[in-house]
Amino acid sequence: MTRHESDEQNGQRKLIERQGRLADTLLAASEGEALALAPAGLHALPALPGGLAQALRLYRVQAGLRAERVLAGVYPRLRERMEAHQAGSFASLAWTCWRRHPPVQGDLGTWGEALIGLLAEAEAVGLPPLWTALARLEWNLHQVERLPEPGRDPGSLVLLGRLPAAAVRLVLADHVALHRCHAPSLRGLLELPTESFGIGAREAVVVWRDGWQGRAMAIDAAALRWFEALLAGHDLERALQLAGAAFDFSAWLPVAMTRGWMARVETVEQGGGADAYGVAFPLRFTRGVGR
Repeated sequence: MTRHESDEQNGQRKLIERQGRLADTLLAASEGEALALAPAGLHALPALPGGLAQALRLYRVQAGLRAERVLAGVYPRLRERMEAHQAGSFASLAWTCWRRHPPVQGDLGTWGEALIGLLAEAEAVGLPPLWTALARLEWNLHQVERLPEPGRDPGSLVLLGRLPAAAVRLVLADHVALHRCHAPSLRGLLELPTESFGIGAREAVVVWRDGWQGRAMAIDAAALRWFEALLAGHDLERALQLAGAAFDFSAWLPVAMTRGWMARVETVEQGGGADAYGVAFPLRFTRGVGR
């Protein structure tokens, strides 16, 4: 290595160290700690009264406001609950999230999931588990809105009339997700959706993308078992068995197609199998499967 190359490498290393020190300064826990961590040569603009201390204070204020504004857009219901419990608590959490898990890219729409982990940690000191579950639900709603338009094959529904239930399976769209609420402390999550599917008591929440928006609907125990069976990849016959007699497939299917829950119907490989629209299996009718 030449002297020039060595000097250049040392210069890059020192620059990286200074940048790291600057990041530590801006994200320090307190103003006093920020001043102590400030790298040598860091100064405020001459026109700013108060010097470096005021400059760092302004950054913290602006960053805190930015963090709160971004996260309030992602977690509006959580913010409402936290602020009703204690004014300023959501703003404090947003600043902590920014400080401990700062954005790593310019698109702030990808930032904010770490807030869920902060809430989960705080459960050890008495934070309601419902708040963590609510944050997971709202982050899910935020994320599905950013997904590419899901691919769907409504024409594959013809398989339901051509093949027996054991020979096909229903594939849910990639954006469909379940939020189970078995624990008593999470039951409050079931009150949030304005819509529900199933005649039984609400047991879970299904999230999906409707157009460009994230949507949520409460479902009963039978529908929950049905969704779980589909997500596990079971064929239609087995999925109906697992869902139980209380599940109404004929009511679910049009809702699933209208809401965009279902991506396609596909064949299950058996023996020689069948092609996508073939009739290699003898026809038979199974409960809940229409022609």
